[in-house]
Amino acid sequence: MNRMIYNGKDFSEFSAVLTKSTFLKGAERDTTQFSVLGRNGVLVSDNGRFKPVPFTAELAVTENMQANMEAMRAFLAGCSGMCRYEESQTPEIYRMAILSKPFSPDLYDHIGGRVRLEFTAQPQRWLKSGEVPVRISANGSIYNPTFQEAKPLIKVTGTGSFGIGNITVTVASHSYDYIMIDCDAMLTYFGAYRAGEYVTMTNHEYPTLKPGMNGITVDGVSLEITPRWYEI
Repeated sequence: MNRMIYNGKDFSEFSAVLTKSTFLKGAERDTTQFSVLGRNGVLVSDNGRFKPVPFTAELAVTENMQANMEAMRAFLAGCSGMCRYEESQTPEIYRMAILSKPFSPDLYDHIGGRVRLEFTAQPQRWLKSGEVPVRISANGSIYNPTFQEAKPLIKVTGTGSFGIGNITVTVASHSYDYIMIDCDAMLTYFGAYRAGEYVTMTNHEYPTLKPGMNGITVDGVSLEITPRWYEI
């Protein structure tokens, strides 16, 4: 039996069984096409991103149908923004999604009350293994098991420098317990305090983890890298 978990709530608590889903739907690359007079075909410009992914989840409520439907409606109405969406048959991945259409149950049938939920998700299918921090206190490497370039969250303790690929990050003397470097949001901070004045990077570029093996060097600092692996 496949179960749906959304915003931390397992929908089996509503006696809901996931009967059909397009959760694994892939993302479409965002491109711009140009037609040129006298030239066959089109020119394509890659915009360097993927489009949001619409997907559906169909549920059947098998017990206390009216009460559970209303409880499900109330829970979903209380969810705001992009929330974590998971399914029990693919326990190693999740998506960030928002309910994009009104909650509209179908008529009851011999299985139970049915509802079709329509979501809009970010294009990434996040790997839960990418949420596990990797601690590094000496020169080493991290292997990216996907074909996508990951933008990690890096906790830096101490002062000195470290390198990932061709990017070197230098951390000057500061009074914080550690500094966080968010390579996706491109922010450097400690708690509510910005810490960018203490950190310099090669060409002002935040480091990324490319597919395959990534060499890492450290000098005077220790790292805790949350890699944020994802697939498309």
